[in-house]
Amino acid sequence: MEPIFNKVQWFFSAPTALAEQSYPPKVIYKATEENGAESSAKDQDDMAIWIHPVNPSQSTVIRSDKHGDIYVYNLDGTVIQTIGPPDNPLREPGNIDVRYNFPLNGNLIDIVGVNQREGDDRILLYAVDKNTRKLTRVDDDIKTGATYGFCFYHNQENNQFYGITTSKSGNIQEYRIFDNGNNKIDGELVREFDKLGQTEGCVVDDETNTVYLAEEDAGVWKIGAMPDALASSAYLIPSMKTNANGLKADLEGIAVYYSPAGKGYIVISNQGADSAAIFDRQDYSFKTTVKVNTSDGDGLDVTSANLGSIFPKGALLAHKGGAEINGVDWGLIATGEGLIEDISWNPKGDGGSGQSRADINQDGRIDVKDFGIFMSNWGASGGVADINKDQNVDKDDFAEIAALWSL
Repeated sequence: MEPIFNKVQWFFSAPTALAEQSYPPKVIYKATEENGAESSAKDQDDMAIWIHPVNPSQSTVIRSDKHGDIYVYNLDGTVIQTIGPPDNPLREPGNIDVRYNFPLNGNLIDIVGVNQREGDDRILLYAVDKNTRKLTRVDDDIKTGATYGFCFYHNQENNQFYGITTSKSGNIQEYRIFDNGNNKIDGELVREFDKLGQTEGCVVDDETNTVYLAEEDAGVWKIGAMPDALASSAYLIPSMKTNANGLKADLEGIAVYYSPAGKGYIVISNQGADSAAIFDRQDYSFKTTVKVNTSDGDGLDVTSANLGSIFPKGALLAHKGGAEINGVDWGLIATGEGLIEDISWNPKGDGGSGQSRADINQDGRIDVKDFGIFMSNWGASGGVADINKDQNVDKDDFAEIAALWSL
């Protein structure tokens, strides 16, 4: 007979499954006429976070309702713009994404992209007005094959921008998008492959030139985002297969939590388990699964950027199911799960180069306007005027602005 001591020792040393921690939303985003929308949301399937170049509290949440309109929200959940026809032609928007500093007509603009699905498929592109924070359509009618999802890719080495579409058939298309000389953005198909099953969610890690594709019933694939990457190199990540690490079909939205030096996370909308699964960005090891008060949720987005008083440590946004989006404080998740909490990453899509940081207002020039913002922040601990990211706005930051002066 086994000694009772051994049985007691086994009981206390055996691994136990820890319950997934639940994190309540700080803000719920739901478009209604009462909070400023021109229509009521039906199924806000996906979302993207646009980060304001100077005042993070003026950042916005941009939502696509797959049976209705596109909505632009203040961080507090009030609506500042509703986009319907003709700028949202068929009211069938799919997945939505944001990139910064796209060159158009001699200016650098921030762009929002969304696939129009379920008929007359195309990529819709909008410019963000940094003053009003509203969107204006700027594409020149980029028609595509059948689409289900969408994500952007910015190649930071050659400054080329791309839009990637996914589909129910598993067909993946990649379009180079460019200034066509008529103050519009056009697109051309540069890559196409059929390797996956039904796929909606996708995201590109611009710093590693890697696209992640969430095949709903199989798991997450990785492949080079550059157009010359061979389809045969697509790889189903073992730790992100369905039925591994608590992942259950359907896998839906997917996003990158950026942190300097290549650190961070891949975050997946785990619809079958009503949760968000978090994996290491570098080695894809499983970190944790969290509940964010969702049921049958689809898209999600995450940012490590400081968004002001509402989300000072970043945010995780998740489709709750139906008309609502939950905005959860990343700082709360990081503390509860032992994850990175780092707001030093520059979201402007250039890896945080000193030249871009010195362009504090992100207007494509380093001039008296940037100097004015710098002086108003003199002595602050970090923030947009902390050019060298040493948590002090001082003479060292001034030296970097002076060295890059473009007046």
